[in-house]
Amino acid sequence: MIAIARLHHFFALLPLTLATACSTFPVERTFDNPEMRRLQAESLINIPPRPIAGQSIEDFFSRKVAFIESEAGASGRAAPISPDGYFLTAAHVVDDGPFYFTNLVILKPIPPLPQIQTDPNVPSEYFFIENLPGRKVWSDKKSDLAIIHFDYRAPEFFSIMTDDLPVGAPVFAGSNEGILYTQENVEDGVGNGPFETAGRVLSVKRARSDLPFTTYQSTLVGRGGMSGTPVVDDQGRLAGILTGLLQTIHWNLKFETKARFSMINPTQIQSIVANDRNRR
Repeated sequence: MIAIARLHHFFALLPLTLATACSTFPVERTFDNPEMRRLQAESLINIPPRPIAGQSIEDFFSRKVAFIESEAGASGRAAPISPDGYFLTAAHVVDDGPFYFTNLVILKPIPPLPQIQTDPNVPSEYFFIENLPGRKVWSDKKSDLAIIHFDYRAPEFFSIMTDDLPVGAPVFAGSNEGILYTQENVEDGVGNGPFETAGRVLSVKRARSDLPFTTYQSTLVGRGGMSGTPVVDDQGRLAGILTGLLQTIHWNLKFETKARFSMINPTQIQSIVANDRNRR
C-alpha cells in the first residue's frame, strides 16, 4: 500500500482558501476505489499509444514489476535492478518484518479465468504461485527507499537514469495484475488489478538522510497497492520509486492527486549491491 506522503495524519483546510482541503492518510481501501481508477484512466487520455521507448505502458511494465507482501499485512511492488535478484522498493512495505515476492509460474497457457479453477486452496494444472522470501539489504526511512534481494532471476530489469528529471518532464508508472486471484471488485482488497498512469514532474527536491536522495512530486495518480512501483521517463529509464500520495478534495468534491516518488544515485545503488554480493 502507498503511505500517503508520510507527513501528518490529518484533514485540514489549506491556509489561503476555504474551498480546498488536503488529506494525508495511510492508504487503505478508500484509496482503491472507482474514482481513483477513473483518474488513472483519465491521466492516459492525451498520451501517444507507445509513449515509453516505442512501447505501450502495458507492454513496457508487464515483465518488469514484482508483487511483494509482508507478514505485517503491507503489500506493494518492487522494481528489479539487476539480473541476480536485487530490487528497489518503498521502505515502508518491507520494514515491518518478513516479506515475500509472490511469483506466478505458468505451467501451460491459461484459458479465460471463468473456465478454470480459481480457488487458491486447490492446485491448478495451469499455474502455481510461489512465495519467495526476501532479504532487506538496505533501507532508509526518510527517503522511504529500500534495496531488497530474492533468490530469483528477473527476466528483465530497469536501467537507472543518472541525472535528476526536470520539472515538466513526462513520467509513467504501471504494473501487471500482481497475482492471478485478483478480482476487479475493489471491495476484495487493496491494490487489485493492473494499473497504468501518466503524468509530469511538478517539483524536484534534493535531501539527505543515510544517503543523498531526490524526491519528486508529480501528477501521476496512485492508489492502494502501488507503493514501490517503478516510475520511468519516456526513454524507459528508472527515475524513482513511488512512495506516497497527496490527495486534494476541492469545494466541488472533485478529487486531485499528486504522487511522490524518490530515488538515490545509481552509483550508490551499485555500491550497496556490490558490497552485499561480496558478503554473500
